[in-house]
Amino acid sequence: MMSDSAFFVVPGGFFAVDSFFFLSGFLTFYLLTAKMYKKTENFFLLYFHRYYRLIFPVVFVVAFSTWLMKYLGSGPVYKRSWDLFLVGCQKNWWQNFLFINNFYPWELGEECTGWMWYLANDFQFFLISPPIIYAFCKKRIFGYIACLSVLCVSVLTNAIITAIYNISVTNTEGDINGMDVLYVKPWSRIGAYLVGAIFGFWYFELALKEKYPELQSTISNGIFERLKKSRILSITFMLVGIAITFLYILPLQRFLID
Repeated sequence: MMSDSAFFVVPGGFFAVDSFFFLSGFLTFYLLTAKMYKKTENFFLLYFHRYYRLIFPVVFVVAFSTWLMKYLGSGPVYKRSWDLFLVGCQKNWWQNFLFINNFYPWELGEECTGWMWYLANDFQFFLISPPIIYAFCKKRIFGYIACLSVLCVSVLTNAIITAIYNISVTNTEGDINGMDVLYVKPWSRIGAYLVGAIFGFWYFELALKEKYPELQSTISNGIFERLKKSRILSITFMLVGIAITFLYILPLQRFLID
């Protein structure tokens, strides 16, 4: 199975969570930009609403996973697995409520409801979103510069950490350093979020160009008009996207077989 190239779509899914960060960045930046453009918004209320909307489901999931899930299954491994899970939640439950569980505890394996590292990242990314959107609303180029600057810092940080810890391209569960310092950390994940943010800005310029005349001559609208008029160009962009996807999926075969 490991020698079958088609199989490597499966381990390639290890990185697929970035697609959700892309969607989060796209929707956050499009919707908030449409809300904040040429208007005044209270940042505190934006942050409060975000926290208020998330915290109750988080409390429910942590409580349900800690006290109820262990009674809903059976088997030789089930109780032992949930006993280990319970230790993390009894000790580190409060990090989830502050959305810092991707930082503390630093090493994976001691956290409560480990899958919530995603939500911690998403909440942290939201914290920097209103200031960037505010800059875009004042002068659009400032918003783009902010996104690209943070994106470049993210790429550089990931490159330095990868070199220091000699992290492999697979970044598998056995690669402890990779999981602890890259996989669940915001500097590793914010890139996809910011790419989605840039597309959110572009879609805002496209969707509201009739309402705001100054948006009609933007670069994004120019690109859209070219794509709309040329089916060949549209198909070319689609094929390039597919090729980039396979560019990081297929090389995993050599590393995993080795």
